[in-house]
Amino acid sequence: MKIYPLPKKIFIIAFCCLLFSGELQARKLNLKFGFFNVSAKTSSSSGNLNAVGAYNVSLHQEIQDNLEAVIGYSVLMSKTIGGDLGFGLDIGMNYFPFSRLRPQKTELGNASVYINELWRPYVGLNFSERRFQSVEANYAGFGISLGTERQLEQNDYSLVFEFKYTSFEGTSSATANEIILFTGISMPF
Repeated sequence: MKIYPLPKKIFIIAFCCLLFSGELQARKLNLKFGFFNVSAKTSSSSGNLNAVGAYNVSLHQEIQDNLEAVIGYSVLMSKTIGGDLGFGLDIGMNYFPFSRLRPQKTELGNASVYINELWRPYVGLNFSERRFQSVEANYAGFGISLGTERQLEQNDYSLVFEFKYTSFEGTSSATANEIILFTGISMPF
């Protein structure tokens, strides 16, 4: 089975749909950095690479009070900045079982109260594709993520902490597993 990377056109169309969808609200831009561990196997060999050097930028769009669509791009660098590269598209959904994505507004006469939850844990499902520069290999697969957002008081920004596991398949029965620990910032717009 041969796996081809997703066309750039799909990424651009999905990104524009999320960015310019007028009726939807609660858009966020997440910038994350962290540690990664990638282990890969082929029929003849196996290898492992881990380092501080995982980067991700993603756009998040609320679908319901506790469900959001996510589209982003990840880059893995073996020497924190530089070295061997792995990169690719990430598409998924995050579900917030205990909280809402937007602050709740309550009006009492002439007063309004906004309730913004301090911690917002979530679980996510995603599809990712990765290209690895040194071995010229393409992988695609599904993964899960567990994370939380911690509300900050300034500018409605949030800190983001995330654990992500993805299982990939490549050409010629090659497989790979990716574990990433992210931290970053979420900025609404």
